[in-house]
Amino acid sequence: MKESRIEATDRLRREKRWDEASQYRDEVRKRLRDEGKSRQEASDEAWDAMLERFPPLPAPPKAPDALDLSDADDALIDQLAAVPVDLVRDAHWVYANLEHPRIRLEDAPSLAAWGLLRTARSDPAKFHAQLIAMQSKAKAAAPTEDEPPDADPGLADLERMLERARASVA
Repeated sequence: MKESRIEATDRLRREKRWDEASQYRDEVRKRLRDEGKSRQEASDEAWDAMLERFPPLPAPPKAPDALDLSDADDALIDQLAAVPVDLVRDAHWVYANLEHPRIRLEDAPSLAAWGLLRTARSDPAKFHAQLIAMQSKAKAAAPTEDEPPDADPGLADLERMLERARASVA
């Protein structure tokens, strides 16, 4: 698929080659105009010549993923996979190790925490936003000082049923 002019311009700017490419295109356009080409023909051919001379640069080699498990010890993976998931523990561990440059699989509390770390590193802003949302929900759900925590959430229902039963007997 041929690159559009807008795409080429954006790419060349990203590659920091726009000034050089644009100058080349202008020189080709002027030469073509001097050869008798129409303004439109000279412009179109100059763009084509520029795109041919300034193709996309090869993609830089991808850095190895520090969190890749392809070479990890199978026994360690199985051991971590057997650890029950604890979202709060895992989220705290990820938050504490998000920027750690040399974190190792054996440092993870669970395989789920390792996966969460990979996800968090791919989009740290989203991870922080979700962590803040979780913290806000936890604070909102926490009992106030005036309201002691209910040891058994079903206790209130049982007390209401007992009151109804007493009222019907009386």
